[in-house]
Amino acid sequence: MKVFNDAGTMIIDCDEMHEVYKQAFWSREVIIGGKPRRVSKSTTKMNTKEKTMFMEKIKEFLRDNYNAIAPEPREPL
Repeated sequence: MKVFNDAGTMIIDCDEMHEVYKQAFWSREVIIGGKPRRVSKSTTKMNTKEKTMFMEKIKEFLRDNYNAIAPEPREPL
C-alpha cells in the first residue's frame, strides 16, 4: 500500500486493491440495459495458468506505473 499512498493514490486496504486489480486485469465488458459495463470475475475460481497470468499483469503494472517490484509469493517484504 505504501507505494500507492506515496504516489498520491489513496488505497484503503488490501481488499480494495484486490478489487482494483480485478477490474483492471480480470474483467470483461457486458451490455446491461443497452450500456456497456465492466464485470470482474472471481479470482478464487482461477486455474494455475490464469492466476500466473493475473499476477504477471499486476507485476508489470507496478513496475511500469510505480517503479515498484512486487515480491514473489512467500518472499519477505
